[in-house]
Amino acid sequence: MRFLLRMAFWGALALLVFPLDRGGEAARPDSVSPVQAWYAVSEAVGDLSAICVRKPEVCAIGRQAIQTVGERARDGARMAFEALDREFGDADRESVTGSIKPKP
Repeated sequence: MRFLLRMAFWGALALLVFPLDRGGEAARPDSVSPVQAWYAVSEAVGDLSAICVRKPEVCAIGRQAIQTVGERARDGARMAFEALDREFGDADRESVTGSIKPKP
């Protein structure tokens, strides 16, 4: 999910920064310049980083949500590994480790 949000952010920023040729049309007077876009993005990031100061309950709930998602992902990965081990694992085979022989 975070990847998708990052891609949407950077894609929108790229659309604002890079000019698009519209068949020779003059630039619209209400278009946003790259400098204005960069300033707006930096202000938005600054505002988001200060949200924990203004509303600490938002950060506490977010922290709990991230912890819950992490636990569920870990449990899901454990179930997937166990299912793969049941399907493809060899129960009769012991783990074999090797060693490097020294040069004579």
